[in-house]
Amino acid sequence: MGIKTKITVSFLSLLFISALFIVSFSYIKSQTELTKAVDVGNISIAKTVAAKINLINQREFKMLVSVTNMPLMKDENVDLREKWEFARKINRKIHFVLCDSCAFLIRETKLF
Repeated sequence: MGIKTKITVSFLSLLFISALFIVSFSYIKSQTELTKAVDVGNISIAKTVAAKINLINQREFKMLVSVTNMPLMKDENVDLREKWEFARKINRKIHFVLCDSCAFLIRETKLF
């Protein structure tokens, strides 16, 4: 093998190794940056959804407290079935899920 062939092979090897290093570095760097960007996006979405759920829960809890503080609900002489039917009528009008929770809070009216 001549000197010209050795120089050509060495040059091509050096070129291949350089390209391999650049590609590997670029791949690792882009993978890291993409992972960070996706994590930040997911956390942002999760915080937004959590805030919306919290707002909905606060509204529903306020409505529940309002319903359980009504005189009909606090009256111990009124049958639990009548209270449930009253809460169910309200539920149909405002589309909240009050019925089961209301029955629980009615039993605990001394807390309110």
